[in-house]
Amino acid sequence: MYAEKGPEVPMRAIAQAARVGIATLYRHFPTPDDLLVGVLGEAFSRVAAITREHLECWDDDPARAWTGLVRALGALEFGALAYQVEARVLSSSTLRSSVDGHADPARALVSEACDRARREGLLDEDVSAERFFSGLAIVTRPLPHVMEQLLPDQRAWLVDTYIRGLRPADRPA
Repeated sequence: MYAEKGPEVPMRAIAQAARVGIATLYRHFPTPDDLLVGVLGEAFSRVAAITREHLECWDDDPARAWTGLVRALGALEFGALAYQVEARVLSSSTLRSSVDGHADPARALVSEACDRARREGLLDEDVSAERFFSGLAIVTRPLPHVMEQLLPDQRAWLVDTYIRGLRPADRPA
């Protein structure tokens, strides 16, 4: 819901969507900020798990692992969530610190994947992990509904185009 409507979604609506009582929601997440940290923590846990999974099979076929990683991370549509909650997270140093605690392990793993991709010639030397991930978030933001109808594979095409564009200029796609 945060990815669609932002962090101002009423707690009651979230409880309804989760099919739990409002008391149960408040027991686990006493404040809206606690819920936001929980949602972002889960998102970063998914990023970490996906990245770890692809790093484990890296040695078998680095190009396949890298492409699979970028596609899997893109499928999370992290950009939609980030777009909706960024202002709220940045408005509070306490909230930002809590989110960073969840984000740091994922950042470290994505950074390791980017380092490996650079060594394999799959990622241009000047593309930092932060630039890679923010670019992927932008490329995978939801498309207008009519675009999804006309070109249902457009997001996958954009991700594949992004992967090719990340390579060093002197290395063919």
